[in-house]
Amino acid sequence: MQAKFFGAAALLFLATACGQKFTVTAECDASSNGKQAYIIDFTTEQPIDSVVVNSNRAVFKGKTDATRLCQLFVDSPSGESAVFILEKGNIAIDPLNWTVAGTPQNDSLQNFYTAVREMQEQFFARHQALAGTDSDTEAQSIALQKEMIASLGNISSRYVKTMPGSCVATYALANWLNALVGSDDFDEAAALVTEHDMQYPIVSRAIETDKQLKATRPGAMFTDFTVLNGNLDGTSVSLSDYVGKGKYVLVDFWASWCGPCRGEIPNLKEIYKQHAGDDFEIVSVAVWDKREATLKALEEEQLPWPQIIDAGQIPTELYGIDGIPQIMLFAPDGTIVARDLRGDNLKQLISKTLPK
Repeated sequence: MQAKFFGAAALLFLATACGQKFTVTAECDASSNGKQAYIIDFTTEQPIDSVVVNSNRAVFKGKTDATRLCQLFVDSPSGESAVFILEKGNIAIDPLNWTVAGTPQNDSLQNFYTAVREMQEQFFARHQALAGTDSDTEAQSIALQKEMIASLGNISSRYVKTMPGSCVATYALANWLNALVGSDDFDEAAALVTEHDMQYPIVSRAIETDKQLKATRPGAMFTDFTVLNGNLDGTSVSLSDYVGKGKYVLVDFWASWCGPCRGEIPNLKEIYKQHAGDDFEIVSVAVWDKREATLKALEEEQLPWPQIIDAGQIPTELYGIDGIPQIMLFAPDGTIVARDLRGDNLKQLISKTLPK
């Protein structure tokens, strides 16, 4: 979860709440001294307490009326952060090493962390070993990734089934769900979701994203959207103004601040030069960006194809996009041919798919 911060008026200080006493002590880097440290509730994604780091420590004391899955975040250059469970007792956190301890659920959460780390280290070593071979490393890397996710599922399901209703179970399940979004195995993990889990956005968002990805996977019909001021002249524009009109359309979801997005532009220009015409078009859709920044980037890049700007989160929510660039190819009838296209794979697909 990315930390979200709000004004001081939004803080709900736990020291005045009725409930069980807790102390949370986080060991911080010296660069964090004098900086603000926050406890963020995963259910609301808002701070519920804050202190100033002093003598390399952030110490929170108060009462909590319920056991809560939380995140410690230090607003400092090091950006120290760790997920923990706020409950009765003395909780110790080392955010630099992502360790928690001191209460029953935090000890269990640490066991989960340790199991996942050991598993990931084993798979990383196996992946590194592929680099020195002459075999098809891409295919083997994909196979390793699938095997690693299956191992994560084995670890996570153990905590979900042995600690039902706990914050540990919710966090383990959320990690598993987010690793599976868009895959055929997602429903196996989603079947374990309870009403308690659904109060956490990290769970409910994963379920919604999976629906969006499956509704917009290759073979599905495109999902239309409209941006009221999306044309360069400020008029309204829809994806359907371009897609489903009898051409193959390559749609590039990008932003001016995104280095990898702009790194793909030479490839797109090469493709456009070779294939633009009656059978092919490119459309760029600027997301998560300010209009002025997009216009400045367009002037610098001199893109010769149509632009949709100021799209914000509209298309990314519809298409389950959590990272850019996201480049998708649509068939002449509007069905999705492929998504997650980059570099040479993009060029090869275009050459193979477009009519000669």
